[in-house]
Amino acid sequence: MPEPRLTERLIPRESSEYACLDLVNSAFAHYLEPGEEALDRLPDRDWQAWFMARHDLALAQGAPFPLTRLRSARTLLRSTLEEWAREGTVGPAAVARLDAGVRQVSLRNRVKPGPDQGAVVYTEPTKRDGASLVAAVTVSAVILISTGQPERLKICRNPNCSWMFFDDTLNRSKVYCSVQPCGTLMRVRRHRAGKRARG
Repeated sequence: MPEPRLTERLIPRESSEYACLDLVNSAFAHYLEPGEEALDRLPDRDWQAWFMARHDLALAQGAPFPLTRLRSARTLLRSTLEEWAREGTVGPAAVARLDAGVRQVSLRNRVKPGPDQGAVVYTEPTKRDGASLVAAVTVSAVILISTGQPERLKICRNPNCSWMFFDDTLNRSKVYCSVQPCGTLMRVRRHRAGKRARG
């Protein structure tokens, strides 16, 4: 199933392989207007559909999208991931927050076809509800932390942009969320500042 297309106002378009980062970035400070209130994408139905499809998440038919739960999870995950990037470790309080995000969900083992006509075991929640959705996003944060590379988790160097991303470049050289708009915008600003200084 193709991912739903994001609307123009949901920029920048850089997404992550980690659901936790896409959730964190659903509240995005305006990259051009300092001090302007952050745009909250969580209530946007286009964004919800994109997020669910992007990370292979599902809710039971008729189950409401868990806005309140995800807003709370977003705040906790951002502070936890910022702590990990800054300190290089996750403290007991952060571990407890992560545990709280997953422990209320019951899981069951299932079997599905595997490679070479074999079979593999996987787990799934017994209920596809708001709690299971929050748990799946929280698990993605634990998987990110388990990479052991906190120096690769960054926030866009554009001071007006809040975008958090995992830098997977070989030399860890990425500093902006994306070339467009932030990379280009900051290069233009540096160029103009240099011309003013020379003038």
